[in-house]
Amino acid sequence: AVIETKAPNGGAFHPKTWLLRFVPEDGKEPVRYRFLCLSRNLTFDRSWDTALTLDGDLVDRQNAFGRNHPLSEFIAALPGMATEPVPPKAKEHVDLLADEVLRVRFEVPGDGDRFRDEERDDLAFVPMGIGRRARPDLASAKRLLIVSPFLSDGWLRDGVRGGFPRETTLVSRADSLDALKDSTYRALADAGTRLFAFSEVAETAEGDEEHGTEVVPAADRLSGLHAKLYAVEQGWSGVQLWTGSANATEAAFDGRNVEFMVGLRWLCKKKGIETLLGTPQAEGTARRNGAAALADLLVPYERIYREEDPAVAARRRLEQDLDATRSALCEAELQLAASPSADGFWEVRLQLSGEMSIPETVRGGCLPVSLGANECSELAPLLTGHELVFPAVPTYCLTRFIGFRLTASAGDETMRTAFV
Repeated sequence: AVIETKAPNGGAFHPKTWLLRFVPEDGKEPVRYRFLCLSRNLTFDRSWDTALTLDGDLVDRQNAFGRNHPLSEFIAALPGMATEPVPPKAKEHVDLLADEVLRVRFEVPGDGDRFRDEERDDLAFVPMGIGRRARPDLASAKRLLIVSPFLSDGWLRDGVRGGFPRETTLVSRADSLDALKDSTYRALADAGTRLFAFSEVAETAEGDEEHGTEVVPAADRLSGLHAKLYAVEQGWSGVQLWTGSANATEAAFDGRNVEFMVGLRWLCKKKGIETLLGTPQAEGTARRNGAAALADLLVPYERIYREEDPAVAARRRLEQDLDATRSALCEAELQLAASPSADGFWEVRLQLSGEMSIPETVRGGCLPVSLGANECSELAPLLTGHELVFPAVPTYCLTRFIGFRLTASAGDETMRTAFV
């Protein structure tokens, strides 16, 4: 079941989580669960991401594990975010998962006792934007590492004023750092924050990859940094590592977005951030184990003050036009109707309630995702109140999913996007 959702507080529905339930064939072993907390979406992107895997058995006990309550509440809250009634079978599955996960004894990742602490809880589930005001605790840091592809000026300025320690390291994408206001950049620099960007080598994705019958051009796949990671170094008590979906933005941390983060306590007694980043490889030398360190992919960031490239400014405006059009279509009152036209075939009609305007730079088309690209219809008639008709659709191609392809052009610059 694919169920459309809407964040209750007006932001984005942004978590990247999986919860899988495994039942033994012989019935003798316990039911087993796997929970994944990712920064990666369901895409073919070649970006740098984080993935956390937690496995555990369903334990025969009356009382829940206290640390699992936030995870259970998150799962149980999902049907309430649906934009339409949830199918009964899907609701039944969700209820079962939300109930059983309370009694799952999750194991923290291996690597000896690296993430185990007998004196403190070594695992924390933190859903954000579902009514709970919980969020990762960054204010307790004596030293702090922030890895986030996207940034907001307000969140960073608030952090500098109210919580970031003097020894803070921020890793982001070069374009995100470039987009910060000068006042934010100066505040970070004055606070002693170390700024790093991914190197061009780490940002580059070369060639095409084939996925089934679809070839995804490199230009249409996200590359570079997409991981969200926060390392809160607390002196001799170790490091609290947070990973998941939340970017270093106000929308993520103020409860507007729905996000999910998991915290692990890492028993690194000192220099935990340096251990996490690693030591950059000296030029002309080879690593003993052949593995690269995160530091090998980073370059110190310094702002270069120069006039903005007109082409860069044009692409930014086109990207904004595409985002505005996509948001408007996703929020539009689209109606889909099918009526039989011949034996085994249907006439499918797509209509928009009222009219809708989009930026003059944007053109596009749409079609049911089960049809071939040659059956794509121009978007313009739909926006002016006319029906788009897809005749002779086979029964096995009936679908509620409509794919849109948008192109924004101005002068010599062109940008494209596609969504469902």
